[in-house]
Amino acid sequence: FMGALPEGQIKAFLDKNLPAGDAQMADEAPMDEAGEGDPAQILERLHAELQQNPKNHEARAELTQRLIEFGLLDDAATILAPGLNQIPPQLRLEAMHHWLLALRFVEQDPEGSRGVDHWDALIAANKRDFPARMAKTRLLIATGDWPAALDELLEIVMRDKAWGEEAARKNIVAILELLTPPKAKGEAAMPGKSAGGIELTGKAAAQEDPQAELISKYRRRLSMALN
Repeated sequence: FMGALPEGQIKAFLDKNLPAGDAQMADEAPMDEAGEGDPAQILERLHAELQQNPKNHEARAELTQRLIEFGLLDDAATILAPGLNQIPPQLRLEAMHHWLLALRFVEQDPEGSRGVDHWDALIAANKRDFPARMAKTRLLIATGDWPAALDELLEIVMRDKAWGEEAARKNIVAILELLTPPKAKGEAAMPGKSAGGIELTGKAAAQEDPQAELISKYRRRLSMALN
């Protein structure tokens, strides 16, 4: 995505990287509220917005998310990188960064192929094995088990707040940001949908507003762990 790309080139890029079924679905996708009908149009729009204004943090975060959804993690990291050194820091971009680290660990790091049981065994042998706890956390994040990931991170915070340059606290803040519903213009956030497009599943999904309850709960727990 260096320089402006016409829609045809982005379509070719998607055809090369997406499974055939996904490419067909993209062509058949209905028009959304912004009048965009397929991934190529969405990526082209976001890319153009970034070209016009590199400080458009919303466009950078959304483009990063779209690329993550397509499984294009390295491309997502490339798009995200220029936004990570902004002053003041952009919480949304930092949250995307930690989410991406978890996904890349599971997909690209040989250690990421190990299951939760492996990390649980190491943790049982040494409660202060923080690298094992972080590896388990990243696996939980990648599979969308947000409460379990938050619980594991809180265990690190309670034992050593400063470990890994406060990696546990930063990841908790990142997860809560990803789960925070967006504030639509003139509308209340929709229950069951997060700012990152993440759907909550299981018992929490049956509740009226699972995000608000989950976020409030873990913000309180983090505050207590830090004090």
